[in-house]
Amino acid sequence: MSRYVLRVIRTPQRVCFQTLIDSDTGIQPILVSLWADHLSSSVRPNTAKAYLKDITCLLEWAKKTNIHLADRFQRLEGLTHHEIRLLAESLHVKADGSTVRINTYNRRLISIVNFINFHMERCLESCDKTTNEMLVVGRRIQKINKYFGKLTKSAAEIGLDETPTANIADLALERLLKIAHPLSKSNPYRYTATKIRNYCMILVSIECLLRRSELVLLELNDFEDTTTPTLRVKQPSYQNQISTKDFASLKTHGRVLPISRETASWLQSYVEDFRVVPSTKRHLSVALFISLATGKRLSTGTANAYLKPLQQKYFQIYGDRIEVHSHMLRVTGANLKKRAAEEKLNDLPALTRYMEVNEVMTYSGGWSPTSSMPRRYTRDHIASKTGPIARSKKHDH
Repeated sequence: MSRYVLRVIRTPQRVCFQTLIDSDTGIQPILVSLWADHLSSSVRPNTAKAYLKDITCLLEWAKKTNIHLADRFQRLEGLTHHEIRLLAESLHVKADGSTVRINTYNRRLISIVNFINFHMERCLESCDKTTNEMLVVGRRIQKINKYFGKLTKSAAEIGLDETPTANIADLALERLLKIAHPLSKSNPYRYTATKIRNYCMILVSIECLLRRSELVLLELNDFEDTTTPTLRVKQPSYQNQISTKDFASLKTHGRVLPISRETASWLQSYVEDFRVVPSTKRHLSVALFISLATGKRLSTGTANAYLKPLQQKYFQIYGDRIEVHSHMLRVTGANLKKRAAEEKLNDLPALTRYMEVNEVMTYSGGWSPTSSMPRRYTRDHIASKTGPIARSKKHDH
């Protein structure tokens, strides 16, 4: 277990200031404090959190090898090639001894080299050196960056290491929705209100490709039941940001998404007849999906936990163990959305169809226009199209 613990400090000036505390001394190391202050104003909170966690690897390694980082930076020395290679070897391993994913290893390298660059450049600016001496230090920093770059794994190596994003197969999805249907005798939830709320959460997660943070931040006025029913996903408000630990919601891109008439009907029934908490005197949250025990907004943890009974019931009925979580519903929705979009635009030329489908996927999933996530999320759909082609070529040989 790391001696450095992540702490979040909230102030009126900042939504959240994240830093590391040395559990042995109870204070934050000065190098970490300066780096955390830089991160708080330069990257998103979820990115800052990952970078700070990665830096613990460097701090632990430096402590173990008796390297005083503050002195190294002050003398503008940084790390030698031999030390960088030893450090990189330690980044391959988790605290429990297992091997990390290549993407995690690369991210750790990037975090650490950014940390080193920040402090080397900070000390360089404050030192009293001649122009020639500063040029020498500048080249030293470049060499450190270059060597870290050599240790970074290639895109090909990352591809070999990646596990395809989980997707629920068509048959399994049909069975799950059958079990989750509020009128099903196999439905594992006790109360009718819970059955309808959870069924609605599953449907909108799939149809709207919702992150679980987006699911719990939906509000009553985001649902519009018109001739073409829609669900609006908004960027989180300031209050949402300071009251949740799930910084993934900060990646949300605002969008308005169509939903099916069936989903709209279930949502309308839930809102009008079952979104009530008779046992509480407090005002209900404005959230669309609330706890039926307290009337409060659901947590992101609940957005995964509510699926566990379905998973267990599925095993009882069909004898197959499947993992069901909120992210899997989003991925499944992405595959279904892409399939439907391609069928709808099938008459268009191939390049035009590709661009149109990619635009639909980017908007629906709340990704930036240059994101590669639509392709990563729809691997199963791509595989279903290329599989028959590959098999036919194999038979031709």
